Amino acid sequence: MAAELKDQGTVTKGYADSVMVLICVYVSGFGLSWGPLGWLVPSQIFPMEIRSDAQSITAALFFFFGSWVFAMTCFVYYFLPETKNIPFEKMELIWREHWYLGRIVSHDEIYL
Repeated sequence: MAAELKDQGTVTKGYADSVMVLICVYVSGFGLSWGPLGWLVPSQIFPMEIRSDAQSITAALFFFFGSWVFAMTCFVYYFLPETKNIPFEKMELIWREHWYLGRIVSHDEIYL
């Protein structure tokens, strides 16, 4: 992929579509093979007396990790500015203009 990007940082639509298809094939393969094991294994290895508790713990862990993924997605969306096509020399200005991080970055010195 790096050879396809070269210095421009863009790829053709055909190449992007093929990467998307490969990602979908990978996710489908995981979902049909290893994905359900988090639900299947606890339902088979625990005795009948505690099987429902084990499934409850599995579901709780699923929702716990899912909520962390949601929290981190919100963090990235709101707290990390977009830096695509921004030269390294201008990066400090991006941090200064950010709605939250601008309070933390020093406004006194500009390094050019």
